[in-house]
Amino acid sequence: MNLELKKTFRRILIFLAFALLLPGCGVWNSFTTYFNLYYNASDLFEQAEKSIYEQKRDLFSNQPITVPANANTQLTKVIEKCSRILQFSSETGFVDDALIMLGKSFYYQRNYQKAVRKFEELIATQTESSLYPEAELWLGKSYMRLKNYNKGLELLNKVREYAIAEDEEELLKETYVEEIIYFLAEESYLKSIELANEFLGMSDDDVVNAEVQFEVGKLYNKTNSLENAVAAFGKVFEYSPDYDLEQRARIEYGRALRNAGRFEDALLVFEDMGSEDKYASSIDVIEVEKGITLSKLGRIEDALISLKLVDSLYQSSKYLGAARYEIGKIFEENYKNLDSASFFYTKATGSALPEDYILPAREKDQLFKKYVNLKKQIIRFDRQLFYALNPSEYSKDSLEYVQDSLRALSELEIKDLFGNNLPGDTTRNQVQNPDSVNQTNQQGFFITGNEEPDSLGDKGDPFGNNPNRNRGENRNLSNLSNQNQGINKNVKLNLTRKKPVLPTISLDSLKTILAKNKLEMGNLFLTEFNLSDSAYKYYDQVLTNYPDTRYKASLLYAMGTYYLTAEDSIKSDSIFNYIYDNFKNESIVNAAAIKINKPLIDLNYDPARDLYLNAEEKMKNKNFDASANDFYEIFLKYPQSAFAPKALYSAGYILENELGMPDSAAMVYERINVKYPSSTFAMKIRPKLNTWKQEQERKRRVIEDTKKQQEVPDVSSEDSLKILLNEVETPGEENINPVNQINEILNEEDNPGNEKPDSLKQNLKGEDEKKTPQNGNVSYLMIQPEVIYEGRNSKKICLFNEIFLS
Repeated sequence: MNLELKKTFRRILIFLAFALLLPGCGVWNSFTTYFNLYYNASDLFEQAEKSIYEQKRDLFSNQPITVPANANTQLTKVIEKCSRILQFSSETGFVDDALIMLGKSFYYQRNYQKAVRKFEELIATQTESSLYPEAELWLGKSYMRLKNYNKGLELLNKVREYAIAEDEEELLKETYVEEIIYFLAEESYLKSIELANEFLGMSDDDVVNAEVQFEVGKLYNKTNSLENAVAAFGKVFEYSPDYDLEQRARIEYGRALRNAGRFEDALLVFEDMGSEDKYASSIDVIEVEKGITLSKLGRIEDALISLKLVDSLYQSSKYLGAARYEIGKIFEENYKNLDSASFFYTKATGSALPEDYILPAREKDQLFKKYVNLKKQIIRFDRQLFYALNPSEYSKDSLEYVQDSLRALSELEIKDLFGNNLPGDTTRNQVQNPDSVNQTNQQGFFITGNEEPDSLGDKGDPFGNNPNRNRGENRNLSNLSNQNQGINKNVKLNLTRKKPVLPTISLDSLKTILAKNKLEMGNLFLTEFNLSDSAYKYYDQVLTNYPDTRYKASLLYAMGTYYLTAEDSIKSDSIFNYIYDNFKNESIVNAAAIKINKPLIDLNYDPARDLYLNAEEKMKNKNFDASANDFYEIFLKYPQSAFAPKALYSAGYILENELGMPDSAAMVYERINVKYPSSTFAMKIRPKLNTWKQEQERKRRVIEDTKKQQEVPDVSSEDSLKILLNEVETPGEENINPVNQINEILNEEDNPGNEKPDSLKQNLKGEDEKKTPQNGNVSYLMIQPEVIYEGRNSKKICLFNEIFLS
């Protein structure tokens, strides 16, 4: 940028000299253009570039340049003014300057296509311009952003040759930086290091060389070349780094020494920095690095002092999260205190973190959240299981909880009356009955009094115990709660005991949950925390207390892995062989097979497959009876198989299309529709099946209509009876009840056998005759078995269908 300004200033002086010596119209136009447009455009462009490059950015960063909002506004104005120069002052001497500013402005705004057009226009039309090499450089950079790497690298090499020949330091640096960025993006770190060292051999600028050397050290870190990284960071101080780079280089130098195992040298670097006032602004990161180094030296207490200093005094530091992460790591790895480690990992994720700490801190936080959650569940369900097996302990702890609540309520009432000036009860934190609070029974259940209250406890006892057994205590607890709310809704009772809770699920379900949780906890201890003894404890508890859960195979595999870690190959191989021989249907069997070098087992084997192929072969051979039976047998034997719906569909197809038994086929299709509604076969047969059902419904309605027609003779009999009654009716007795008259007629003693009148007999006789099936008329519905025979003497399938007889 300085080179460009010098050239521009020189051009202006020459221009003013000619303006004084050679007055004319063209010179006057250039003069007015300069003061009206170019000066303003170049001033805005210079301010925008200054804002852009003031942002901290790694020399070899491959991220796009970030343009501040004000700089972006300035670049937009530059584009407008330079466009006016090209439009209205194309004959002036500022065309090349306007083109280079336009191209750069578009580049900064990430409009690389327009940038390419402006740089190419300058190269094509301003061949004698001093800005020609610079335009080629920026054209090459634009091609690299457009991923046209061949053209870009070709132009960069061309500009590099020019820069070496003309001793253009800035152009030389830009070509190397751009090419190194490309190889870094391709993860060709060795090639990047080669190019950087090549540049250092050519450059005489100690400020630039210090920055390049610093980046070389970082590249060596990426290639895990630790001693080369130490040497590279050490060479930074042989050049002329600025203050900020010097601080960063010293910190990276100390880290490189520590990574190379030179802990004492690294500690000396950080202690020296901490003792110098000029590094006071970086004391937070210095103390963090010092704490990490002390931890590597085994000086754990001193390490915690440095790290806790940052945790306490530098709440706004971006290294606060790093300090908390390292404290958590010490508690995890050195003290084996997983609860404290979890606390600090959680604090770390909620704090400002350096970029290289973000992912590790997040992973640790998730891991320890899982640990804490499993621990709570194990404690809670262990306690519930203990109470389920020992109801008397539940009653005793419930009573003690009520007593503790009464004590706490009394204290709360006193405080509410007299304030908080009373001395505290020194006996409050003493355990009243440790035998009932912390107990380990013969099954290995560990019960503590420090768990959170369980909301499941209000739902009763599922094990047949008297639900009213503790009704008095529950009523007291309810009253206590109401009284407490009356005193102060924002104050909680200061209880020393937790409410005992009975399980709300069956014992088997409770044991299954405990087996699963303890297995997962053991796996955490073995694989994540490297605490094999703790892992074995959980595995042994599950095997001893819950041997018959569905997690047995996984548990045995975990035990085998434990013995493998303990280098006891005899026991581990024995366990893996047992799994291989006894759990052939579980996925864990192949993991065991790999451990003992045995053939893998095909877990996707389906016995129904061979049966289906045999039935299919019979169908191809036109043996439809046997084929249909075989297909149906597959459904009966292996209803969970993937071949079951396919087999049913094949059986239905044969019944419908080959054996001419559509009703039987419909019944088979209905089984597909009911048993496998989501299968492709169900979707295929559903329209056809619905049509068949509609036809059956139509026939049913025909039957019902026929039955209704058969009820007409009953009406005729009733009319005949009325006629008969009218005939025997006594003249003049018009108000006699006809029902009584019917009874008198039917009960007359002189009518032996209670015979009915002839007309009634005739009508009833006609009704009976009409109930006999007649030819050509659908008369009644009958359920008739339809049998499919494999052979004449072997009945295989019996399907009941609705057959309409005529």
